[in-house]
Amino acid sequence: MWVIDGALNFAPYFGLPLGLLIVPVVIFRRWKLVALAAVPFMLWAVVMLSVNLLLVRGRSCSETAGLRVVTANVLVGNLQLSALADAVLAQSPDIVVFEELTLEFEDFSPVLAKAYPYRISTETPWVTLASRLPLEDMRRVPLDPPIPGREPLAARVRVGDQTVTVLGTHEIPSLSTITYREHGKQYDLLEWEILQATGPVMVIGDINATIYSPQFLNFLRRSGVRPVSAASQQPTHTPTLNLSIRIDHVLIRGLAACDEQVFDLPGSDHDGLVVGVRLK
Repeated sequence: MWVIDGALNFAPYFGLPLGLLIVPVVIFRRWKLVALAAVPFMLWAVVMLSVNLLLVRGRSCSETAGLRVVTANVLVGNLQLSALADAVLAQSPDIVVFEELTLEFEDFSPVLAKAYPYRISTETPWVTLASRLPLEDMRRVPLDPPIPGREPLAARVRVGDQTVTVLGTHEIPSLSTITYREHGKQYDLLEWEILQATGPVMVIGDINATIYSPQFLNFLRRSGVRPVSAASQQPTHTPTLNLSIRIDHVLIRGLAACDEQVFDLPGSDHDGLVVGVRLK
């Protein structure tokens, strides 16, 4: 199952080879086979359209109180963390979730540390949820059995007259039967936190899945959160064969999206994602 799920992360790239199946039968005028050859392409197009209907598009943020949030996978061992911190600061986010970060902010950017005094990290340093605004009820959501650095982070922040639940996560890549199950356990924890939350919710982080992953789609269906993205789905990572995909996400419930943009993270193999959200 993990092989199929992983392959479907690249589903947008299936269109060209499926479309090419139609060319030979047209060239050789095998008209009865044209319809048969076109079926896989048409099914692909329907799936692409259906999945993209889940995306939350941006609107104006001027009407009500809002937040700017960033997810940034820094790449463990990155030697350009100071420059990366400057790139994040240039986006002026209110909340940031860093993935693969094993250092304290003070170790590479005192400016970042001062700008984001409210923060919590996984027990084994790997994910950090940081905020300019005061965070309430900061906690780690334990995995059973524990997986170092992979427990989701939870907090609440006041925005206008409402409290927004914020969840930070870095999902385990589904590269085997075991990691596929572990990936699913992280979804289960996030789903529980989302369904227990009253009011608006944001999930921020490196999900290690695109919106075409059946496992991710099932999580979206069960939890009720939706990805913020333009129809173009700007990629944030290029894992193999120069096939770029969006695996870093901001998921929302009970909030409206204002805008979203991908930006460069010096020294990382990911791009950062900044999203504006507002209260409905």
